[in-house]
Amino acid sequence: MQKNILALLSLLLLLFNSACKVYHPDSLAAHRFSSPPIKGTPQVFYPSQNLPQQDYMQLDEEYLNTSEPGPQALFRELSARNLDGALVYHQDYSSHEATEEIQPGLLSYVIAAAVSSDAPEPSYNSYTAHNYYIQYRPFIYLHRIEEREFLDQVEITINRPSGESKSEILEFDWWGQIQFFPPEFDSSAFSQALFIQPWFFLEQHNSSWSWANSNNHILPHRRYISGNWHLNYRAPFEGLLYRLRVEGPNYNILLKANESGRFRLSALEIKGQIILVKEIEFLSTLKKQELQLLDGTKIEYRYSYKKRSMVPQDWIVRTKDLQH
Repeated sequence: MQKNILALLSLLLLLFNSACKVYHPDSLAAHRFSSPPIKGTPQVFYPSQNLPQQDYMQLDEEYLNTSEPGPQALFRELSARNLDGALVYHQDYSSHEATEEIQPGLLSYVIAAAVSSDAPEPSYNSYTAHNYYIQYRPFIYLHRIEEREFLDQVEITINRPSGESKSEILEFDWWGQIQFFPPEFDSSAFSQALFIQPWFFLEQHNSSWSWANSNNHILPHRRYISGNWHLNYRAPFEGLLYRLRVEGPNYNILLKANESGRFRLSALEIKGQIILVKEIEFLSTLKKQELQLLDGTKIEYRYSYKKRSMVPQDWIVRTKDLQH
C-alpha cells in the first residue's frame, strides 16, 4: 500500500512538473533580420546558376542546420521572416544512425501506480538522423522596401484633462527595435502608451523580455514577462481580433491584423468599458491613431516609415554590378 501511495505521489509530481512554465529569453531580433508582414513568395538563387534581376538590400550571411531537406527549410525560414529571397553559397548533407528514448505515456504511469510499485520502463527507437547545412545571404528587393512599412519614428503625444500636453519621439532601427527611451517614458502615461501597442510588446525582442507557452491545449496562449509587466497573449480570438491581458492595470487589449498580417491596436477594454481607437490612413498606410482613457487622458500616435533612400549604401547590391 505504501509503495502504491509513493507511486501516486510520483505521478502527481510528474503532472505538476508538466504544468510548470519554462521561460525563455526573447532575443530573436539580435540574431535574425525580419521584415514586417508582406505578401509574396521567397525566391532562392544559386550564384553559379542564376542571380536576382532587380536591385536588392543584402543582409548578413547566415547558416541553417536542419533535419528537413535544406530547400524546404530555407523557404520556411524566409517565409516566416517575410523576406524576398536568398542567395545560397554552400550546401552540405550528412546522416548518422541514432537512438531516442521514448518516455511512457501518462496512462502507463496510472496503470503502474494501480497494479504495482514499479515505474514503467522507457522504450528506445533507432532511426537515421539527417542533417542539412546551408550557407546563404537573405535579401529584400529595393522596390519593395516602402510597401513593407518599416517603422522609422512614432511620435506619442499625451494630452491630460488639465490641459497639459507632452510629446516624445521613439526612433526604430531596421530591426524594428526602439533605439532610445526618453526619460519621460518612466511616467505612467507614457508607459500606458507603450504597453498597449503591438509594435512594443510583440516586436521588441531583446534580453529584457522572456516568454513561455501555456500547456492549455484548449485555450493556448503565450506569456511575456519584463520587469513588472506580465502580458498574456492569446491568438486567434474572435476572428481577426487578438486579445492581450496586461496584469496590473488589468487591461484587455484587442488587436486586429491588416491584410498583410501586421497587428494594429483596435480597442481597449478597461473595467468593462470598450475604448475604440480612431485611425487615419493614407493609401492604406496607417498615419495616426487616437484614443481616450477613462480618466480623460488622450493619447495620439503619429507614424512615419523608412524610405528606400534610407537604406545604407553598403547594404545595396545593384544588378549591373553582378554582371561584371
